[in-house]
Amino acid sequence: MAKSHAVCLCQMIRVTFTMLDVELSENCVYDHLSIFDGGDDRSSPIGVYCGIAKPQELIQSSGTTLFLSFVSDVEDGGQGFDINWMAVDDTGQ
Repeated sequence: MAKSHAVCLCQMIRVTFTMLDVELSENCVYDHLSIFDGGDDRSSPIGVYCGIAKPQELIQSSGTTLFLSFVSDVEDGGQGFDINWMAVDDTGQ
């Protein structure tokens, strides 16, 4: 079930991973978390993540929405992922 949270129109969304444990595959073709800069999976892709190495780069929207899509098959698995998000204004605060 999709969760939706509102942010001020003057803010962006910043995501940090606290945990990532998703089946590792070349190019993340099996289990993966995809993050898009916008409201759906047709928006500009920010990244596709799998394995156990938490992304270290800054993950931030250019506007007020991010779209996250998690795909998993019935084969190898892991614990999944855990993220924190915060609304930040255009000065990064």
